[in-house]
Amino acid sequence: MNHIITQIEKIKYKVSQKELEKNKIDDLEKLLQSQHVTEEDVMLIQDAILKLKDQSLNNNDRGIKKLKKFRLSSKKTSLINEESQFIYPKLIELAKTGMFFGESGEGKTLLIVSFANYGLINKTIKSVILLDFDNSLVSLKKRKYDQLADKWGDDKFDYLLGSEIVEEMEPINALKELVLDGENNKDKMIVIDSGSHFVYDGTKNERQKLKEFIDVVKVLKNQGASLIIIHHSHRVRDGQVADYHGSFEWKRDLDYQIQITKNEDANTWLFHVKKDRDNLIESKAFKYDEDNVLPIEVSFEESNITRKESIFIKEIQEILKDFGEKVNQTELLKESKAFRQSIVLGDKRSIKWLQSFAEKGMWQYEKVASQNNSIFYCINDKVKNQPNLPNNDMRDH
Repeated sequence: MNHIITQIEKIKYKVSQKELEKNKIDDLEKLLQSQHVTEEDVMLIQDAILKLKDQSLNNNDRGIKKLKKFRLSSKKTSLINEESQFIYPKLIELAKTGMFFGESGEGKTLLIVSFANYGLINKTIKSVILLDFDNSLVSLKKRKYDQLADKWGDDKFDYLLGSEIVEEMEPINALKELVLDGENNKDKMIVIDSGSHFVYDGTKNERQKLKEFIDVVKVLKNQGASLIIIHHSHRVRDGQVADYHGSFEWKRDLDYQIQITKNEDANTWLFHVKKDRDNLIESKAFKYDEDNVLPIEVSFEESNITRKESIFIKEIQEILKDFGEKVNQTELLKESKAFRQSIVLGDKRSIKWLQSFAEKGMWQYEKVASQNNSIFYCINDKVKNQPNLPNNDMRDH
């Protein structure tokens, strides 16, 4: 009896596949009758019908024979460039899907557009399309994006206004329009600002809308486009992990993911790598060249510190330089007490910072077993030979 049931299930599967193929052909033939299709559309639809009919005739193969067309071969991988390529070195990968997320007003769009301009100047991309559903015309004019669009021209820098798109179509349909460009999407940078406009509309269908969005993104990626999704994170308090709506579902399908924060004291933006499937990118920091709409890379280590930490580093380096030799932790805390009080920094946090910044190369330290495991600090050669130690002018502002 079980054998008969198995056979019937096989028959059901075979019939359902045939019906599915027939329904696809019927749908396309109905589409041909529409008064809205152009001559170019007709050619594409007829070609699809022929392929489906041909596929239907050749569907007599079963088992592994039917699946052989999916077999891996060197022919299928022959066009792959094994050397990793980037739009911006070690940060934005070419032909991959990445997400840049951060709090509202942090400057995400500002920096992403500067990377797009960088890619065009350095010919790491052939063109860029930006779907902006977040920013107003006033904001775009202030940032000189209109001038950038005029400079690069049509088909090179297409900044599409989401406020106008939504008057005619859903955001997801605008993205689907890009899919129709097919192979022309190769080496294009497509920026989606922001991803929330494609998914969240207050209904209970968010999971399904996200799946639909990701499916379209995957098609564009397979066509050779580099997808950049900008997303908003929830506002977090110190010590908490930044997150964003639907983070788990989003993260699954990303090649890389970067959190953007801003160091207001240093006026720099920090790009923290949160996911890197290929282990190719690294955290970086940038200033922004407003006149030329370009990113200026600066030291991530130096930018990833607070105003108080910057003052602490400067003063400790000065003290160690004055000593000129090893000094134990107790003596160093005593010598630095006055300035530490001025920035409200206690002994416990100071000890933590002394060891933490030593590990980052700001100075050296060692634990001496013969002296009851006392900890000693000294200036390192790198800092000693610098003509100017890190600037702490921020203290006066």
